[in-house]
Amino acid sequence: MEIKPGAAALIRRLQSMRIPLGLCTSRRGDGLESLLQERPDLVDLLEPLKVRVVGSLDPRTGEKLPSKPDPQVYKACVEILDIMPDQCLVIEDAPAGVKAAKAAGCFTVAVPEAWMEGDVEGEQVLASADLRLKSLEDFQDSELWTSLFGHSRPLLVACGNATVDVICTFETQRLASFGLSAGMEAAGMSDSVKQTLVDIAKDQPGAKVVAGGSAMNTVRVAAWSAGERIRASFIGAVGRDEHGKILEQALHDVDVVPLLQKVTSQTGICGCLVDIITRDRTLAAVRGASGHLDPSWIHQPGVKALIQEASLLYVTSFVLTTQPRIAAIEATVELAMMSGARLAVNLSSAGIVEKVQGMLQQLLPKAHFVFGNLQELRAWAQLRGWNGSDKEMADKLACMLRPGGMAVVTAGANPTMIARIANEEIVDTNGAGDAFAGGFLAAVINEPAWGEDAMELLLPTCVEA
Repeated sequence: MEIKPGAAALIRRLQSMRIPLGLCTSRRGDGLESLLQERPDLVDLLEPLKVRVVGSLDPRTGEKLPSKPDPQVYKACVEILDIMPDQCLVIEDAPAGVKAAKAAGCFTVAVPEAWMEGDVEGEQVLASADLRLKSLEDFQDSELWTSLFGHSRPLLVACGNATVDVICTFETQRLASFGLSAGMEAAGMSDSVKQTLVDIAKDQPGAKVVAGGSAMNTVRVAAWSAGERIRASFIGAVGRDEHGKILEQALHDVDVVPLLQKVTSQTGICGCLVDIITRDRTLAAVRGASGHLDPSWIHQPGVKALIQEASLLYVTSFVLTTQPRIAAIEATVELAMMSGARLAVNLSSAGIVEKVQGMLQQLLPKAHFVFGNLQELRAWAQLRGWNGSDKEMADKLACMLRPGGMAVVTAGANPTMIARIANEEIVDTNGAGDAFAGGFLAAVINEPAWGEDAMELLLPTCVEA
């Protein structure tokens, strides 16, 4: 079965707009299941569909419904989606389907197969459709899209490592035994040490296993904070395992479109060791599947379509440590910025900035925002040879950005520094910095310009997150 050109992009765009989707096919259910077992790409494409009327079987009762051109399959789908028929758009490629959709009272778009040309009887039925297109790619026309689905809300696209977090509290003395201090990331440590830290985190009393990953945390908070005001999507890589399902469901729970490349490796896991005194977090990540994001995924039609629609692109430094992921991020940034998106970058960890400084030097001059904590700022300043107070170094960091750019630096339980803007207070335990960034991005995605009035409205939103 061929995935028609334009199909993946159409589904992902509609999914990002939180428009419920359904499938009505006369193909037998066992035949479809056999096909899906052989085609994981189809599984991923069909995953957003909330309703599947397969083999003309009503999924509520298992009752066999009359096949198209009888309208019952579409009437059942509309009832399950809980919408009125005239609010439902049906895309059909066959005369029988067009006749069924029209009889059900749905707005019907005919996209017939080329071999049907010249079929006089079929053409008469196709002519009854409300709209006829040559290809699903015709939906890319902006005027047609707006006329059918309305204006799209701003879209936040986040790129990062998709990992499960194991969160626990930890004593400073034990961190020191590994050559770490509070707030550092164990990126420079051996894989065996990082796995040991993850195992220790699992064994701590009260340890919690949650959906995590810095960029995932941020985009989920942004989507939750902004609600219907924005659209959101996340790009990363996971394994085809239970942890991958946890992450995918966590994105669905807040209506973030998961653009997850699924690979054979196990889903990444991160030990988040929160210092019992300072409340800063030390991260020990076993990358697993998250390290396998590559450029080929970025150019998949459904992924590429949403990147090109992005209003704001958010990238963490965690994803800049290996060449395939660097190439994937470079491709993502190029696609997004060519379409007018703004760029936000997170320094991510004091222990990682040296390793990724080359990529940061490339990205920061393109960026409108940069996020980090005090330890990350100081580590970056040391690499750059900067002197002065923390505020002066934050100002220097802001000067590396595009004109009018903004550096936002959290400082544990101390006031947050935002270059040229009054301070606010935030506590930086695990995920708090990510949540701050999410609230910030949710507030600014609709703002093309920055002034004192905008910031007065912005800061309470960030702190609340």
